Amino acid sequence: MKKEVKKSKKMTIDDLAIMVAKGFNGIESRMVTKEEMNARFREVDERFDKVDEGLDKIESRLDNIETNDGKRLDKLEDKTRIIYTAFEKQLKIKLAK
Repeated sequence: MKKEVKKSKKMTIDDLAIMVAKGFNGIESRMVTKEEMNARFREVDERFDKVDEGLDKIESRLDNIETNDGKRLDKLEDKTRIIYTAFEKQLKIKLAK
């Protein structure tokens, strides 16, 4: 069964112009001004600056940890190697590495 399609009145250029005008009616009140947009961008820029500062601090701390902990780990490995060798000599056996 075919659905019956209601014929609507033909749209004229004037009708279309009225529809478009209604669509744009009040848009100005919803739009922000250039000054408001610039202020908002400044706020976002300031927040990004704070994020960048935070990331710089984190990077610095990670570099510090990497440097200091790397040295500490090297020292620990050296001491472990010495103890390992002493056990081998004392027990007169070869330990698995």
